[in-house]
Amino acid sequence: MLLNNMIVRYDGIHPTVLLQNRIAVMVQEILNEAPEQAFAEATFTQKNNIVKGFIHVNSAAGPFFAMATGTESSDVCHKLLVNMRRRFNKWKVKRFSRPIFQNNFVLTKVSSSVNHL
Repeated sequence: MLLNNMIVRYDGIHPTVLLQNRIAVMVQEILNEAPEQAFAEATFTQKNNIVKGFIHVNSAAGPFFAMATGTESSDVCHKLLVNMRRRFNKWKVKRFSRPIFQNNFVLTKVSSSVNHL
């Protein structure tokens, strides 16, 4: 299934329309939280009653991915969403905690000017 900025592939699994919609909503949620210019590829495989999910998001900030396994497709979707959110949060912390975004220089300057009073 190809939608605007996502591809979803199925291997060994024949999803119902409901499951396809659920997966599309999950991937769209991930894309909504992803950095700019994101494109997602998700693959779901089923073998021996085990469902494996893999999602790869390519964005302007770089690649992100998550994997999950379970016996139910809905559980795998939820795990993928949680794992990807965790990865995005780690990226955001790293991205926005750079010294260039901190006010250390301003704080140092203010504290030294206070000493002169």
